[in-house]
Amino acid sequence: MIHHYSLPINLASLMRGQTELKKCDLPSSVRQHIFMILLSKPGEYRYDRAYGSPIWEFDFDYLQSIQKAKANLERALKAIIEQQEPRLGEVTVKINFGSKEFKKNRFSENRQVKKEVAVYVQGTLLETNQPFKPAPYVIYISPVTV
Repeated sequence: MIHHYSLPINLASLMRGQTELKKCDLPSSVRQHIFMILLSKPGEYRYDRAYGSPIWEFDFDYLQSIQKAKANLERALKAIIEQQEPRLGEVTVKINFGSKEFKKNRFSENRQVKKEVAVYVQGTLLETNQPFKPAPYVIYISPVTV
């Protein structure tokens, strides 16, 4: 049964009186919510200052120092996801760090190197007792122009 609202919610349609919002299934809803948690900085949501991800604390750190903190970051994300996403149980979190080079635009030879953070979240959907193993969440941070 599809009874979860899909993110992002189109507030413009809602304000125009269109009450039919896009819906999705449970796994998609959980995946979208976890992605929102990962993209939010702690303190950004004024109604719950604990909501968000500590990934952003590492935004300008060197990749080597992040690697040292990897286990702590995995534990912190696991705790946050367990607290903020009650529809998911038996949560595990693994993180891989890397970097990716991007061309600034198709007319320029300038390139940007960004840190790539791949977050693997797994668990069990408590409502259906099904495994939850989505594709990794990939976030790019810290632009460095070379």
